[in-house]
Amino acid sequence: MEGAKVIAKDLGFFLTHSSTKSNDGEKYPRIYLHCHRGYKNNTYVPDPDKKGRSNTKSLKDGCRFRVRLVGLPEEKTWMIDGVKDNHNPGQFSGFHNHALELYPEGHTQRNAFTNEELKDMKEMEWARVAPRKMMQTINQNYGTHHNKRQFYNMTANIRIERLSGMTPSDWTLHHAREMGYYIGYKRDDDRHLTHLFLAHPESVRMLSAWYHVILIDSTYKTNKYKRPLVEVIGVTPVKRNFNIGFAMMEGETTDSYVWLLRELQNMLGDRIPNAILTDKEGGLVAAIPQVFTKSAHLLCIWHIKRNIEAKMMDLGIPPNLLHSFNTH
Repeated sequence: MEGAKVIAKDLGFFLTHSSTKSNDGEKYPRIYLHCHRGYKNNTYVPDPDKKGRSNTKSLKDGCRFRVRLVGLPEEKTWMIDGVKDNHNPGQFSGFHNHALELYPEGHTQRNAFTNEELKDMKEMEWARVAPRKMMQTINQNYGTHHNKRQFYNMTANIRIERLSGMTPSDWTLHHAREMGYYIGYKRDDDRHLTHLFLAHPESVRMLSAWYHVILIDSTYKTNKYKRPLVEVIGVTPVKRNFNIGFAMMEGETTDSYVWLLRELQNMLGDRIPNAILTDKEGGLVAAIPQVFTKSAHLLCIWHIKRNIEAKMMDLGIPPNLLHSFNTH
């Protein structure tokens, strides 16, 4: 069948698989192929006299060209044979009703991706390159004319293949676990992921040594899911910050922060931080004494200065004094 398609492409048209018949009483199995501009089994033919707007979404025009491949088991080969035209007795469906392709590079069969192109696309998709950027790169590097729809479809197929039948959330948990991340998550009654906490294995190691001061801050509605993204930060003895982990939560409620602090407590084990710094977010402030009863709660100096600066601007303080305040 692939050989027949290759011959057709070289001649300027394309073949599509119609049907396969092998258990219908005939001696030999058959595979039927029809022109890509025809209709399956030629059961539908548009009325040329019917008035109305033509369908410009499809190239199909009722072409009756059909061939069949007949299997010859004794010779272990296939034979290409003509097919009788049911609408014209005594004639074979061996003629096209349209001109051959003038611009074959626009057809998906002729313009399919090569293995090298697919390899590059998979690498770019893994790097989160947008399909339109892929199109520019691939077409420029390989001198091809792939269209935008091909890239969007292939990108979707690559993602489905990579997920291996898993949902995106399950795939994330599976691969994070394989890479040695600390993982904490919570689901609702419908098995939807509502809370997720991830910490790199190197961050877990650093936390075991430098756990005395921990900063917790969140950004709200700055991602596509409109969920709080909470960053947990540690401080080394030389006043260098390092990321402990990130959490995506359902909301900035006390219960959500209690869940996050419990996960942090699991990472710490018997170690207890001396101080936890926050921006005085209400839900987090209420959650800290429920989990870390012996840790002091302090306000972040950066947030204090920002609040003072905002108050000074409301009072009409000159900009030069604001700058002087920020430098001290």
